[in-house]
Amino acid sequence: MSIQNEQKQAENQPVLPASPSGRSDAEIARIRRRAILAALAILLLLLLVGLGESFGGFIPHTTPAFVPGKTQAAGNLQVALQFTPNPPKISGDPATQITVLVQGSEGQQIDGAQVHLRLTMVTMDMGNLDYSAHALGQGRYQAKVAFLMIGEWQVTVTLTPPGGAMVTTTFTVDVAA
Repeated sequence: MSIQNEQKQAENQPVLPASPSGRSDAEIARIRRRAILAALAILLLLLLVGLGESFGGFIPHTTPAFVPGKTQAAGNLQVALQFTPNPPKISGDPATQITVLVQGSEGQQIDGAQVHLRLTMVTMDMGNLDYSAHALGQGRYQAKVAFLMIGEWQVTVTLTPPGGAMVTTTFTVDVAA
């Protein structure tokens, strides 16, 4: 085939666009650069979040202590909680001691009650952790409990005083690392 025949064939063939989408090579390169920059930005964000989680143990957390002696009504009874340590810490085994003080409407200490504690995490479904408190006397009851994660928890105290009806009240506590 001669050069003249090749030129004639080339002149008779339609001009094809640079890409199937009709975009030029420069446009495609610009789109690729933007996609690569977006992917790098996302990767950098994920890396920073990961490093923040890794180094979070070195940064002191400021979990507020639970106000000891804070009293709430449960029916005609008054209930106060105290945590040791305060604020409570996470642990896989019962390492936090909760002391419950139960008083009647006139401030008298209530002994002989059945006291149950139910721990429920507010922000994540961890199920309910149930504990029975044993009597110490002078209206005080105690249980060792385990908080499985840091964050906000609800402690529901269910009381059945001798000869009385069951009553409940719920306290909110922040658990530290």
